[in-house]
Amino acid sequence: MAKQVYFIAGASRGIGLNLATYLSKKPDNVVIATARNPSTASELKELSQKAENVHVMTLDLNDEKTFETAKAEVLKVSDSIDVFICNAGICDAHTPIVKTPKEKFLTHYITNSLGPILLFQAFYELVKKSSQKKVVFVSSVSGTVSEFPQYSSSAYGQSKAALNHSVRQLGRELAEEEFTVVSVNPGLVGTEMVINAKDEFLASNPHLASGFGPGKWLTPEESAEKVGIVIEKLKKEDSNKFWNYDGTEVPW
Repeated sequence: MAKQVYFIAGASRGIGLNLATYLSKKPDNVVIATARNPSTASELKELSQKAENVHVMTLDLNDEKTFETAKAEVLKVSDSIDVFICNAGICDAHTPIVKTPKEKFLTHYITNSLGPILLFQAFYELVKKSSQKKVVFVSSVSGTVSEFPQYSSSAYGQSKAALNHSVRQLGRELAEEEFTVVSVNPGLVGTEMVINAKDEFLASNPHLASGFGPGKWLTPEESAEKVGIVIEKLKKEDSNKFWNYDGTEVPW
């Protein structure tokens, strides 16, 4: 069986780390996992020491210089990428719109909306060389518009809505090149990022307190495995869609 090359941006912890772990269990997979600072990503480093098919590289979504450095490192492993996954992002704004400062909007847009697209631009040619050409952006139901979420997510939700817009554009623009381009919602996951945002989120959305907390959300391991299965099953006809972690389609 031919090797499958997976590229994961944002794999130092949480969903990204567990997705790298899930994919590495299949010996025919080659997993390229990135982190802003691999030297401090202890769990990712440990994974790469245990699994020979995991390659750790430096990449910062807010530093385009690291894109080229990472690409050069990828080429030492493979001349193409079968599955491009951008999981990197931030979740640091769940305040009401009228209480969210400009800086929050800008940082979320740059990291969650613009960063993933600029990263894909840098790696587009490597993905194009693959026969699979799968491109996956980890998004959120906070960015849906047609079924608007009934909670405040301000800069975060706006940034994911903008990302979803670009995903739809890419799906249309790259259809003739037979790319499969999708957004994926990983669900409500008890990651460090979500746990740190819990108090601010519930302060703005007290009506959701009963459904927000341990036992109500997925573990990073559970979410990553479900997302991994969705990615593995993607076909060309699944492109230009927003997929939930359970394999159902999410309205844009």
